[in-house]
Amino acid sequence: MGKAIMYERIYGDLLAKIQSGDYQPGDRLPSEKESAEFYGVSRITAKKAMDMLAKEKKISVIMYILAVLFILKYLLL
Repeated sequence: MGKAIMYERIYGDLLAKIQSGDYQPGDRLPSEKESAEFYGVSRITAKKAMDMLAKEKKISVIMYILAVLFILKYLLL
């Protein structure tokens, strides 16, 4: 399978789990790394699927906030 098909497959799988209630609001989805390992693709391919879900407002991406909090904690130590 080509990468274009794989990111669509990851997107479809995650969307189906969201719509079926397997993932509830507030649940943690598999990370890009976890998805990449599970599907045997690059992180960029897994990220594209996550980006599609975020663009459609199916998920919220808070990695930026977590990175900022980590940096603040590091600076305060």
